[in-house]
Amino acid sequence: MSKADIHSWIAAAQDDASDDGQAPIDVASATINEEEWAMFKSIAQKRLLGDGQRGRIEFIKEQLGVVAARGGTKSRYSTLLMLTYPRYSDSDSRNAVINCLNSLLRRDIDPPTPPPTASLISYTLISWIFKESSHSLASSNSFVLLTWIAAAFTACAKSETFPAAKTFNVVVATLAVLVDAVVREGKAGASRSAFVLVRRVLRNNHTLIPGLITSLVEASKSSSSPLKNAVLLGIAVDVSLRLLPNKPNEQSPGVAYMTQAKPDVLNFYTTHVISSKTVVPSYITKSFDGFIQNCITDDDLSTVIIPAIEKAVIRAPELSLDTVDSLLRALSRPLPNSLFTRVLTSVLAAAKSTNALARAASVRAFTALLATPTTTPNLLPGVPNLPAHTESHETLTKNRETARQAVLAPLKENKANSADHRATLVAMLAALPLDYGSTVEILGLVLPSIAKDGKEDGWAWVGRLLHGALAKNEEVPKDIVAILTKEMASTKVPIKRAVCTAVGSALWDLNEASDPSPVLGDGTATNGTQHKPPSTWTPAASSFLTALTPALESSLKTASATPLNLPAGPLEGYVAAAIAFGRGGKEGLASKNPVLTGIAGTSTKPSFLLWDKVWSKVNEPIEEAWLLRAAAGALDWFEPGLSSKKNEGLRASLGAIFVRCAVGSSHHSTRRLALDTLSNMASSPPSLRRPPPAQLNHATSTKPAVAAAKPTAGAKPTTSSAAPDEAIQNTSRPDPKTMIQARYAALLAAVAPSAEHVDEPLRGDLMAEMIGVAHREEVCPRSRQLWVDLCLRSKLDPHVLVTRKVDRLLELALLKGDHSEKATESAYRALTTIVFIAPKVTLPHVIGEIRRYLSPAQVDAFGPIDFAIWRTPKGTMFNDVLASKKGPVLNNKSKDADIEKWEAELRKTLEAKKGAPAKAYLNRPSTCQCTTRERGYDSTEHSKGSVLVGSNAFETYLDLANMCSDRLGVFKKWIGVATLRVFEVSDVPEELQLESLDNLVVRVLYRLRMLSEQAPFDPRRGVAAAGPEEALEQVSLALDIIQFHCGEFSNSAYPRIEAARSLIYISAKCPRLPKTLGQRTVESTLAQEVYVRNACLQALQPFDLTESEWSPEIWIACHDDDEQNARLARQLWDDNGLDIPNHENKYVRTATGEAIGESAAALPATVGDLLMGMEEFYREKAKILAPEFDEYGMVIESSLDRADPWPARAAVADAFRHVAPSFTETEVVPFFEFLVKDEALGDRHSTVRRNMLDAGIEVIDLHGGKKLKS
Repeated sequence: MSKADIHSWIAAAQDDASDDGQAPIDVASATINEEEWAMFKSIAQKRLLGDGQRGRIEFIKEQLGVVAARGGTKSRYSTLLMLTYPRYSDSDSRNAVINCLNSLLRRDIDPPTPPPTASLISYTLISWIFKESSHSLASSNSFVLLTWIAAAFTACAKSETFPAAKTFNVVVATLAVLVDAVVREGKAGASRSAFVLVRRVLRNNHTLIPGLITSLVEASKSSSSPLKNAVLLGIAVDVSLRLLPNKPNEQSPGVAYMTQAKPDVLNFYTTHVISSKTVVPSYITKSFDGFIQNCITDDDLSTVIIPAIEKAVIRAPELSLDTVDSLLRALSRPLPNSLFTRVLTSVLAAAKSTNALARAASVRAFTALLATPTTTPNLLPGVPNLPAHTESHETLTKNRETARQAVLAPLKENKANSADHRATLVAMLAALPLDYGSTVEILGLVLPSIAKDGKEDGWAWVGRLLHGALAKNEEVPKDIVAILTKEMASTKVPIKRAVCTAVGSALWDLNEASDPSPVLGDGTATNGTQHKPPSTWTPAASSFLTALTPALESSLKTASATPLNLPAGPLEGYVAAAIAFGRGGKEGLASKNPVLTGIAGTSTKPSFLLWDKVWSKVNEPIEEAWLLRAAAGALDWFEPGLSSKKNEGLRASLGAIFVRCAVGSSHHSTRRLALDTLSNMASSPPSLRRPPPAQLNHATSTKPAVAAAKPTAGAKPTTSSAAPDEAIQNTSRPDPKTMIQARYAALLAAVAPSAEHVDEPLRGDLMAEMIGVAHREEVCPRSRQLWVDLCLRSKLDPHVLVTRKVDRLLELALLKGDHSEKATESAYRALTTIVFIAPKVTLPHVIGEIRRYLSPAQVDAFGPIDFAIWRTPKGTMFNDVLASKKGPVLNNKSKDADIEKWEAELRKTLEAKKGAPAKAYLNRPSTCQCTTRERGYDSTEHSKGSVLVGSNAFETYLDLANMCSDRLGVFKKWIGVATLRVFEVSDVPEELQLESLDNLVVRVLYRLRMLSEQAPFDPRRGVAAAGPEEALEQVSLALDIIQFHCGEFSNSAYPRIEAARSLIYISAKCPRLPKTLGQRTVESTLAQEVYVRNACLQALQPFDLTESEWSPEIWIACHDDDEQNARLARQLWDDNGLDIPNHENKYVRTATGEAIGESAAALPATVGDLLMGMEEFYREKAKILAPEFDEYGMVIESSLDRADPWPARAAVADAFRHVAPSFTETEVVPFFEFLVKDEALGDRHSTVRRNMLDAGIEVIDLHGGKKLKS
């Protein structure tokens, strides 16, 4: 059948001869030759590889799907799909292709009839996917192949011999490689879809799970990359654990599967995961979480897993400890103390390593050892030896105490091998819960050695311990304070920065009791470990801060002395300022220190906190975080007087810091922290804690400061994990301008008032003030929707807001006092937005301003002389009295005439030479005056507008003509010229008046008619002619233009009333046009809208239509669903003695059926021919829309995307139902043969099938009884 389909397709595409009369290609042969298959393949590839998703899916379903379901040369179809598989990235295409493959595989695995030759579709498909999966593929391509191999697995699983066949191992291996490739990419959506797909396949064929696990384990023994099988192995285990029993009281089959497969899975896990000689990705270790939680017993841990861990840690701790971390976190119970001690010993041994990666991994594994396990229900209750969890808490407590003593032992006994070893042990102590022992005791034990080591690595963990001691309200001894004070003033830059950061973080993470929602929380991570949630401020913290005040004052003094040349950068000053403002209290350091109190002063030297030359050089995330904290603390501290005019500079400086961190920073963590800070401040009740829009407006006037490329002295080099996100070269990123606009948008969204914390009136005032900054080019994208989005974010209706605040918004948009270029551009944008939102309210104000600027009253007092003076070129006197002064008259008849002439010329030459310096001296004041006037003109140009006089008015009007449709091209100018000449404007140049006005108008109207016939114009608005023929020509062209715009007159913007009046006038004054006008009106009775048809029928009542013997439009209108329209059409039909199923409007098709039925009743002798014609028409419209070829055998592009003419077939079926009463006994049987044999009842469209069924039922009801009796 598939060969026949291809024959019919090619034949249908070539049935119609081309224009040059070439005969169609003969494809009547019984077999498909290579040339025909190549043609089919070319067409299919073009459709499958095309850009149109809808066309591709339609082709797969209607062509390939049908061909695949009927069998035939299936290997060629599968090969065709293989060649085009990268195009099936969308779910609809994938599902359509999967249906085709299922059809092929279904007939391959279980054919209904024995094929003439051996079918190898499944073998070919599996082999090709296996080979293709060995290459490096994109994630989307891997997922497509994964769906295919899953379909092949499902199809092959129906065969009883599949588990024992070699193909089974190939399918399993391919499935494992592809699911690993998809999950490895890390895309959440694709990974989730892959897991769902594979789980569903294994769950539906769960009897194959034991064989699948065995195949994976056996294949891993000889594979060079066995970890690729881990994901599928973990999925198989998870599916087995969650299988439901077949009957309520039976055991789940998964118990038997896991009992059989557990040794193999456990051996794979210890051999290839724990003992791996390469880094094991996290997605692989997580694949075994279900197996570890539900199947691993203490015996397994003691005899198999922990021995493997001990060997792996000894060999390569940097590789194995992360796997140990994942294993410990997956356990649903704490380890018994004996096993805990064994693992702890290995972890502590790794802490002595000289490899930094191994030491960091030992800290993570130690943290996992002490973590409280998450209790989960056991999914496999049938597995023996799983202990109860009644003593979990006691075991966990004992384990933590054992760990504490084991870590403290080498520190107490001074057996730490190196400074790195001590820092690692301190990090482990910092990971201990706060309720185990005295933290101050640990600090006193480790702090002297950390200070003695002279390295900065351990100080971050000292800060964690210090925070824990203060949170537990443990008083910090003076010797610890002394060490910290000394190290904060260290001459070693890295030590100084590390100590200041550690001490500052310890204090900052403690919230004030009166401040439950801090202005700025901790958003940074130290050494890869994120801080714990902030604790409550304690008296011990106050005492410690008081004792540390001298060190903080020293840091402030150092930072303010030479802020531009600090070796350690301004970090220590930022830390001290943030702690003083944010944690010092009203009577603390901030109220007494002159450096901090002088921030709001008017000193000639700017503060180190507000000086842009200082903070613009900050480029480390930790420095930017402390800069933000200090700025937020200063804004909160100086809040009471911040609204005064004298503190305007302070507000602008603080706002510039926030804009710099939120927009100009190259680190995502800093930008996120700045936005969170602003959002928290905007949620606070005092409105002054929110950076006002004015300072944001000022900040956008210049480019945001970018972080310095050179790192601060003493700062650690930024590693790859902490590198700025902009340092990564990625060509897929948007351009820098788009990124800056997105950051500004996020900034404005952060400071936008929240409906939960700010009342609606205040929200409206704040959003109105943001209208200018939200429309700056640097802030707002081209869509100009930012301000509207901000209003919606603040739960404000933009239309209501513009209506209420129209005066203030227009005042801001019309540039009160600011006429800079950027402000002008943003004002235009803002004005566009508010006019678009509320045109009825804002347009009168805007038009009033425009009229005031262009009022002719400003030039009424000018006369002709004034305009003549204005036209005089610059530097030329309008009436130069000196130029009219005549020189001495020479007497040419004198004997000395020649001598006098020579003397006059000589005097003139000497005067010219002497007059040049004098003239320049005299012109110097004039030049200064011209410069001053130019500056004055520039300052008043935008505010006072300009007056159009003389040729400027004509040129400006022609410039307005450019606003016409671009389709007019050069005719834009001539439309403007014709309009001005019609109104007899005198400023039209003479060269544009050489052509007669009537010829110009006709030429323009012809161009408009041609363009209107192609497509209607947008909504916008004759002329005296030399003779009646020219006038009639103009009117005819105007009628054609109106005709082409009839469909657009539903838009109220079009001049509907003027057009109707003009048409009525034309019908009365132009007797030669009513015939054409009447024909246009008759054609309009086929409109879809009821009211349009009613208007046309009423307009036709006075027309004489007797010249037309037949009017199908009026006949159709006689059967209108609307009674009034049908009555009007019937009256027209009778008055004028006036004795169709393929139209684009549904009304026409429906009425045509009734019209045909009534015609058949009036002429019963024609029913047979009528039915034959309708049946033939249906067959014509039911043909498959196959591609067509030109005379060269190339596919005609327009034949590929043709729509199915099902509406015409539905109209034919409806007509059959209306003709049913006129059937005779001889037409009944042939009609039902047509319905069955021509598959009319099985039409591919549901509406046609339903209408055909209704027609058949109608015929049976009317004539079935007679035929049954006969």
